Amino acid sequence: MASAWWPCLIVALLSSSVAFGFPRSPSRPLEKADNIEVYSTKVSCKVTSRFAHNVVTTRAANRANAAKDVSFDVELPKTAFITNFTLTIDGVTYPGNVKEKEVAKKQYEKAVSQGKTAGLVKASGRKLEKFTVSVNVAAGSKVMFQLTYEELLKRNKGKYEMYLKVQPKQLVKDFENVVFVIDISGSMSGRKIEQTRDALLKILEDIKEEDYLNFILFDSDVTTWKDTLVQATPENIQEAREFVKNVRDRGMTNINDGLLTGISMLNKAREEHTVPERSTSIVIMLTDRDANVGESRPAKIQENVLSAIKGRFPLYTLGFGKDLNLNLLESLALENDGFARHIYEDSDANLQLQVCLVLEYSWSFLTENHK
Repeated sequence: MASAWWPCLIVALLSSSVAFGFPRSPSRPLEKADNIEVYSTKVSCKVTSRFAHNVVTTRAANRANAAKDVSFDVELPKTAFITNFTLTIDGVTYPGNVKEKEVAKKQYEKAVSQGKTAGLVKASGRKLEKFTVSVNVAAGSKVMFQLTYEELLKRNKGKYEMYLKVQPKQLVKDFENVVFVIDISGSMSGRKIEQTRDALLKILEDIKEEDYLNFILFDSDVTTWKDTLVQATPENIQEAREFVKNVRDRGMTNINDGLLTGISMLNKAREEHTVPERSTSIVIMLTDRDANVGESRPAKIQENVLSAIKGRFPLYTLGFGKDLNLNLLESLALENDGFARHIYEDSDANLQLQVCLVLEYSWSFLTENHK
């Protein structure tokens, strides 16, 4: 049992020195760290008024039949300060405690002298310090490292700089499930719908074969490409291209039902295990105007979406043109760990759309917390 192996984190964390430790297993031999799979590394970063809040989460599993050491390394800016660090081993979380520099250093030295696992922050170049910790993990067990640190960003030549370096020790293979929720109401007629089709065809070229996807179209009603998410095989991508090419504008704007359909599809895929267990999920929604059919109250739409997602995955919103409620799109995105972007009705709108779709699709790999 995990509680018998790691009773507590003895020491912990701070801006300069960090130390913590717990006993190694006396009954299992320590072997070199092969058969250790780092299967997820996530970085969440939120910047508000020059203040950056960062959470680095790494998950690893010991696939061997004996206990092994698993290491976690993060290089931090020297101006950053650690506010929290936890280890979660087989579902049991061991929190650290923030200590002053000298206290942390003494506790670190004591942990080392007692033969316990320990970690320390050290200088790593002119602008960075390295946070390193190694923990002994039982055969077949999983460990999650989560480091939270904050930093006040400095202005340099009119810009703010933020440094971030993560070393997961090996290539992390990740999969993504993406649902595109697209407004095809009458207001999208003409050049808007043409540019949207072009942008979607472009993003289909960038989706990896191991990913899963679906399209939800909404006007007065909701139409789905497939009943469930499907893998992005060459055959399915070709079929998706034909579907996108035939998208036509019609009807009014039912944002609420379009979003809830996409969210429900992702939730169901998770519950029924029809997508990879170690995959991340996102919803990307595009619209060009306010909701005007079905549930059209912005506050109620926000409430419905927040309740449906429940923090499981992010929502990214794209607003096309000027006749829309940008406040709603921003609120929907920010309340659900995503971003909102405004697409302007210019000749290069299809390029704007392509860039935004690629950014949302790619950025989620770095920012989404593994659920």
